[in-house]
Amino acid sequence: MRFRILALIACSAAGLKLSAQGALYAPNSFADRWLQTIEIKGFHRNFDNEKRLGHFDPGNRFYDRRDVSQFTGLGGGKMAEGGFMADYIKRDNPEWNTYASSNRMPFKPFYERPAAFYMWNDTSNAIVINPVLNVHGQPGATNPLQQNTRGVELRGKISNKLSFWSQVTENQVFLPGWADTMARSYGVVEGEGFWKPFKKRGVDFLQARGYLSTSALNDRVRIVAGHDRIFTGNGIRSLILSDHAKEYLHLRLHTDLGPFRYQNVFARLNGFLPLTGDRLQPIKYMAMHRASVHIRPNLEFGLSEMVIFDRSDSFGQRGFDADYLNPVIFYRTIESHRGSRDNALLAFDWKWNFLEKFQFYGQFLLDEFKLKYLRENSGWWANKYAWQAGVKYTVLDNKLGWLFLQAEANRVRPYTYSHYRTSQAYTHYNQMLAHPLGSNFSEILFSMQWQPYQYGGIAMLNRFFLRADWMQAQRGKDIAGVNYGNDPRLDNDTRPYEFGHSMFQGQAETIRSLQISLSYMLRHNLFIDARMIRRSGHEQFFTLGLRLNAEARNYQY
Repeated sequence: MRFRILALIACSAAGLKLSAQGALYAPNSFADRWLQTIEIKGFHRNFDNEKRLGHFDPGNRFYDRRDVSQFTGLGGGKMAEGGFMADYIKRDNPEWNTYASSNRMPFKPFYERPAAFYMWNDTSNAIVINPVLNVHGQPGATNPLQQNTRGVELRGKISNKLSFWSQVTENQVFLPGWADTMARSYGVVEGEGFWKPFKKRGVDFLQARGYLSTSALNDRVRIVAGHDRIFTGNGIRSLILSDHAKEYLHLRLHTDLGPFRYQNVFARLNGFLPLTGDRLQPIKYMAMHRASVHIRPNLEFGLSEMVIFDRSDSFGQRGFDADYLNPVIFYRTIESHRGSRDNALLAFDWKWNFLEKFQFYGQFLLDEFKLKYLRENSGWWANKYAWQAGVKYTVLDNKLGWLFLQAEANRVRPYTYSHYRTSQAYTHYNQMLAHPLGSNFSEILFSMQWQPYQYGGIAMLNRFFLRADWMQAQRGKDIAGVNYGNDPRLDNDTRPYEFGHSMFQGQAETIRSLQISLSYMLRHNLFIDARMIRRSGHEQFFTLGLRLNAEARNYQY
């Protein structure tokens, strides 16, 4: 797989006229909801004579730093009115604009730009180096340290043809009780890989992510290759592909053809064996593509197809199946012709931006079904599907500041994402590739983010950010080793019966989670945080801390 990715980039560089794209803003990063606001309000359509910016794609969470820094400039139409957050994005991308230098730091060459600890650039090359820090503690707790993350971020461009991004961090974390129980039960920290015990109840792990990126065919195709996470969809959650699991090696192609978008992902994933640090994890693969079309500038429909497969046999591991490398073919046809052994899924998604304040969106995922049994309502185990429905509301003015509200419902049938070969379940490194709760559940989510001022007011107040996230979920868990369809990591041939399956079967569990955080940005990307997390009425904790070029860890699962 590595060879194919490198070979593709080498062939592209040799035969195509390439240009650089920027590093990508991560899904669910600090800038993510502001970029969603840009789409809902149609600011991006006021760029370049009312034409939308091609590769700006919230449906695939594809946010190129080069692109967003362009349409937040003076030529960006309504974006020039964006106040604090538009100014933030301009500052945050010094390699792609000429934002004024910072005069507050007397010790050059450091922080000559507000968002760069060290930066070197000329007309076609740039390197940006930033420290990464996330230190939080629990006042009055027996173990006051809650998280200690230190690392470095490196990004830049070479000859305006190739961009790169990398981040490496060392982490010690004391997980909340439910997250710690999951880590020790399943052998993995959610979102991470190999870990070691730290003191009595902590975990210690190293995280490394990075990729190369370029564009080809007159910038119609963006190419990203490396280790990172991908998120598909417009929701808080994704039933198609989320950023919950550990990063993985992948090649990502994002194609823009006017109102049409097409994204391919070819990835190498890991199965799972107990972590010892001295043996290789089993390998499996994923091919995924999503085609979307804007019927109107504010109305989009998307169709995704995913397939998980391995090629291990008595002779050992084999490589990526070349049949799936065809970027414009129906994977289900290949899967059937190869013997119908692989795990193929199909999904539909949509969104409608309304009155420049609302967005209605949804997903429907189909794993497997028989229409006969659906009509009979017989509870056949393999009628496996999931749906999502949600709404967003955002306002941006001098009275309310920037307000972003989102409500969402998700429902996943038992045994969805599972397979009779556990090596082909829709998982990676013993973690869910889609929803963190697995299957056999229903949930409601509400999220709010508020910033007092965007356009001025009291200067100090526009650096405050209040965020609240609430979740209530009901699921049916397995009982005494009986597989009732909550855990996609299990062999679905271990189900107790063929018919009569229903939602929440097994051991019923209700989960309620509330996360509230108040952050103040001292200087660019340096935040003071106060955070409260409460889950199911029994576990709660309060933390204070400092973040620099880092995102807060998400515990809503």
